[in-house]
Amino acid sequence: GLFTTLDGKEQIGETKHKVTLVASAPVVVDVTPAAESTVQSLSKFTLTFDKEVRYVESDETGVMFMLNGMPACGALVEVSEEDAKVVNISVDMEMTMEGVYTLYVAEGTFESVEGAAKTPEMMYNWTVEAPLSVVSVDPAEGKIEKAHKFTLTFNREVKMVEGDEYGAMILFNGMPACGALVTV
Repeated sequence: GLFTTLDGKEQIGETKHKVTLVASAPVVVDVTPAAESTVQSLSKFTLTFDKEVRYVESDETGVMFMLNGMPACGALVEVSEEDAKVVNISVDMEMTMEGVYTLYVAEGTFESVEGAAKTPEMMYNWTVEAPLSVVSVDPAEGKIEKAHKFTLTFNREVKMVEGDEYGAMILFNGMPACGALVTV
């Protein structure tokens, strides 16, 4: 027999055992830009998997972007030719409208190249927030008779930098005319 006890008194010649090898689904190990981050705009994304994948196109699979929970646009999906673990996702127009964007990847959109293991449904979020900027100045640009008060309106709530109440300066024909007291 193939196996025997140490003392050689018992033997076993043949045994049968059936096993099924199940391939594990690819797992995302990196998302760029980092998921859950705040950015000024979105247009290109990278998903990096733990194993090589291929894109599965069908009516039930795909990639979509949502803005504040509502469908926003589709996306171009390309598995990198240099490294099949890397998937590049892009949109035609840069997404700059403020809000929470979600990249939705339907179940089975990617599968491992070594077997039929498919990815589960995936969602990644980013918050788009425009950079701080002045949206209006009162009085408006042009000629004025008297300059004693200016009001700046920003695209977001602001606060003073501590200890910098005299940080603004009024220019007259491009030359410093006087400092200004700033209040929020």
